[in-house]
Amino acid sequence: MEEFKVIEVTGCVSEITLSFSRDLDIEKARQPENYVIQPPDISKMEPFAIGKIVRIKGLKLRKGNEYRIKISDKITDTDGNPLPPENREVVFTPKYVKRKVRITVVQPLWIDEWMKYFYYGERKNKPPHQAYADYINGFVDEAGEIKSDIVCLPENPYFDENLKPSPPQTIPGPFYNQMAERAAKYSMYVIGCYKEIVDGRICRFAFIIDRNGNLLGKYHKVHEPSGMERVKKGEIGLGNEMPVFETDFGKIAIMICMDQVSVEMPRIYAAKGADILFLPDSTGGLSTGCEMNAMLRVQAWALDNCIVVVPCRNGRLIDRAPGPFGRSCIIDRTGIVMADAGRYDGIASCIIDLERRRLVYGYGAAGINDAHYRIFIERRPEVLKEITDPKLRGR
Repeated sequence: MEEFKVIEVTGCVSEITLSFSRDLDIEKARQPENYVIQPPDISKMEPFAIGKIVRIKGLKLRKGNEYRIKISDKITDTDGNPLPPENREVVFTPKYVKRKVRITVVQPLWIDEWMKYFYYGERKNKPPHQAYADYINGFVDEAGEIKSDIVCLPENPYFDENLKPSPPQTIPGPFYNQMAERAAKYSMYVIGCYKEIVDGRICRFAFIIDRNGNLLGKYHKVHEPSGMERVKKGEIGLGNEMPVFETDFGKIAIMICMDQVSVEMPRIYAAKGADILFLPDSTGGLSTGCEMNAMLRVQAWALDNCIVVVPCRNGRLIDRAPGPFGRSCIIDRTGIVMADAGRYDGIASCIIDLERRRLVYGYGAAGINDAHYRIFIERRPEVLKEITDPKLRGR
């Protein structure tokens, strides 16, 4: 039997989650007198216990301060065994302000359809690419007005005067500046995609702007269609890194459109501790099968890796028509769609509790377990090396 101990401590300034190695006697585990936190920055301690997990709410901790959590010998496993004395004290330093997060996706129409049905009246006082930018900005403002913590836009959120998508820009630059202004105004993180010329090559990036309107970081798209003529000629630059970015509520990661060919990327991001994976996308197609495939894929990522997945695409007014099919959404760790923008233009938004685990029976250990923890305990990376062999092509 595995040693009875605390295997992980997570949380934020208002709550702590203790993960144990054995299922707990939950009657004892939910008694507040069985925990002492020093220094005592507490308003009202409210423990909740299930399986191997105890969530202690009602705290008023300070970000960056070190706290010692002393656990009573009355805390036992389901067989009545107490924690060994050497395992009754753990240290926690909160680095997050909150773990309940309002996530919002922006789903605009593609510019062709928007121009056909909405570019009239006063909007025609501006060139179409500028009027379309106002349209996009309106959705970002809407996301800010509902107090979003983070908002994501699709892969091609701006156009040039010739209506070509995502012409190369810089940071600072027109599109970035508009997003930075709104990030600061509404105190929210903003994710947007743009192209930039780097060493003579066109590169696709996603930027993350923090709540103060400052650049937090950039992700350089790793995959582009290898059959694309400009890729063959070496005119498109590809990224080689998969960074995870720290926010004040958790870790986030980004993939862009063609990155979906890699089933390994979501697992790598989960292994790096990402809580949320954003996917700015321009996927589309006439058949219902295209939509089903796209949704099954991202829901499987969430379920298999126990991370929140947020695909963000363009919408359309006419069902069963060429082009993007919408379905920008927020998918929780269990693979369930919690908010969905549907077909048309608009936003989708919901609050996700990043401390809520995907709990399962079994997964390699007795009782109720945190699926994310078990996935990485049971994994055997030493036997998976063949996946990096470029000679293996499936046939």
